[in-house]
Amino acid sequence: MNKVLENRKNRKYLRRGLLFVFLVVAYLFFVISTFIQDSDILAHSQTMIGKEVKFKLSQATGEIKNYYVSKSRDALIARITLKENPSTPLPLSASSYVVMTKTDTGQKEIPAYFGRMSTDGDMFVIIPKPSEETYSIIVANRDVATIETDNNQSNNKITVFDPSNRDSITKILSDADYDLGTNNKSVSKKSSEDKQTDTIAFNMTVTPRLKEKAYQPTVLDVEHLLSEKDGKTYFDFEEYWKLVYKQPLVDKYTKKQKELKDELSTINANIQNVQKTLDRNENDQNAQKRLSQLQNDLEANEEAMEKASVSLRNAQVLEYQESYFNDYTTKMFYVGK
Repeated sequence: MNKVLENRKNRKYLRRGLLFVFLVVAYLFFVISTFIQDSDILAHSQTMIGKEVKFKLSQATGEIKNYYVSKSRDALIARITLKENPSTPLPLSASSYVVMTKTDTGQKEIPAYFGRMSTDGDMFVIIPKPSEETYSIIVANRDVATIETDNNQSNNKITVFDPSNRDSITKILSDADYDLGTNNKSVSKKSSEDKQTDTIAFNMTVTPRLKEKAYQPTVLDVEHLLSEKDGKTYFDFEEYWKLVYKQPLVDKYTKKQKELKDELSTINANIQNVQKTLDRNENDQNAQKRLSQLQNDLEANEEAMEKASVSLRNAQVLEYQESYFNDYTTKMFYVGK
């Protein structure tokens, strides 16, 4: 009898042990599969709007300002704002940079526009007729693109980028992995100060898997940004400028005017109410103070309204200049994984 009870007890412990092992295995499977899925989703989305990327050697910081597409999605645009170090400014000419991609599209050279608005404006990368792939973009300052460490000496040597030099490409790809948020453990431990190249990298796609606003491109109010002429494709920089630079200024000051008009209506209504109080008792000190404050608010509103009106008029008369976008390259290069 005791032996039967003991066997039952052992089987009970065994079942509990097997259940515990099953739950642990199921939990680990869930955690690992969720991590893999999240990593895949992140890898197939834009680099987050607002993220900072750094040209290490030039000590220039870029911020992913926004992504744009036309309604027809015939063009995908990345806009990067820059903060430069005056002592080591970035090159002015678009030809002083090389734009590369890790994304295999089946082509060695992929059509893409790269440059900078005027001499001190935003950088841009434009991919005409984009597919639904995620493009991993690398922008390298080819004038001073890599740094070589001399293990026998205390100083480092900055070298001009050579696109045929596989060592340079390897360093650039390693730093690109840092910017792109790779899962490679050896890279994920790096900081921006560990980069060996004067490069930035980011992802672009028309179909990001992450649905948060920070990963979604802004759809511009235009059907097409590309046109064809004599067998060549052209990007409409003027329309892009109007929609991304001019129109937001017009909208900003139009909205400001409306807010000030609404504020003016509230101030006038409050003045009327206080005046009614003073009509009944002109010695009401609280009402007198309130009226004085409202009159100050009225003066401040009138001054702000005048400034907003001038700013709106200035924005409305802005005209596009060909010099804004007259220096750009038209290709990016596949550099493998």
